Amino acid sequence: MTIPITGMPPVPQFTDPVNFNTQALNMFDWIVNDLTAQLNNVDPNDFFSVQASLTDTTPGRLMAVGAFGLGETGSASLLANIDDPNMAAGAYYFDATTAGTKPTGYTGGAVIVGRGGSGEFFQIAVHTQSGSVLTWRTYDSGWRPWRKVMSDADKATPAEAQAGTRDDVWMTPAMVAGVASGVGQSWQDVTASRSVDTDYVNTTGRTIVVSVIRGVPSSGSLKILVNGFRVTEIGRTSGSGGMTFPVRAEVPPGDTYRVEGSNINAWAELIL
Repeated sequence: MTIPITGMPPVPQFTDPVNFNTQALNMFDWIVNDLTAQLNNVDPNDFFSVQASLTDTTPGRLMAVGAFGLGETGSASLLANIDDPNMAAGAYYFDATTAGTKPTGYTGGAVIVGRGGSGEFFQIAVHTQSGSVLTWRTYDSGWRPWRKVMSDADKATPAEAQAGTRDDVWMTPAMVAGVASGVGQSWQDVTASRSVDTDYVNTTGRTIVVSVIRGVPSSGSLKILVNGFRVTEIGRTSGSGGMTFPVRAEVPPGDTYRVEGSNINAWAELIL
């Protein structure tokens, strides 16, 4: 672009020594006063086509610091609609006023947008208040659901694993082995070390299974109690025969258990 400059005096000529000094002084005076004033009135936009806003996507325009979240040290640009398929790649933030399908449980946060093409891009959302939630989704002719990235902060505690009620945490193989009955456990014959009508405590830290087999007496019953509560029982009132009767019960960690009855043939426990 050409900048209109006016009022410039004649350029001093060395071939005209009589007028050279006068011409030089006139040129210096014009540069210091007139030219400086004219340059101060020049609009930078006359030289460059700059963004009209920090989210201006007009091709060929120069980006300002903070455009699309780049170099921003304060708040990035607020998204009006997080579902807008025309948003430019960059870093933004969203809050309760932002329209669209936000990640479940989010009231606000930061979102990074990347593009693989005009109709294919992704979003990564970070819950800036907690920093523990990271979700992402992709767009290809329509939005796919938000997906959560699991981290160490989302690992189930032993209590949560035992309760089995949460569906938003994960468990390691070691945790599964620590709570699933039968995993890493084996049946052991403890007949010689157990007695009826005696309280025992499950100190293994795992749920165990107690199984007792008795012969058939003329009468009476065989039962297992856990924390004093009768959980299983089998009985016979009269008669005889060659049958045996098994009873079995699960005992959670830390609970007491006892067997009441007689004529015990075998006592086994599924333990570590």
